[in-house]
Amino acid sequence: VFRAEKGSLALVVDDDHQARQALASVLERWGYEVIATRSAEEASSCEQELERLDLVVSDLSLPGDSGLTLL
Repeated sequence: VFRAEKGSLALVVDDDHQARQALASVLERWGYEVIATRSAEEASSCEQELERLDLVVSDLSLPGDSGLTLL
């Protein structure tokens, strides 16, 4: 079973609530601290956390800015 290193941070971006919650739940079980947002704009507002991300999981087709803008 995979376990993330202690303190690992993941960002989940998806406008679909159920998908966002499911992904966040799995990542938390794997040991990640998770930030879950519904848009690229919302994710971008977490500036300090973005600097220490270990993993990004994003829907590419989001309303507004696409998931690619986060990369």
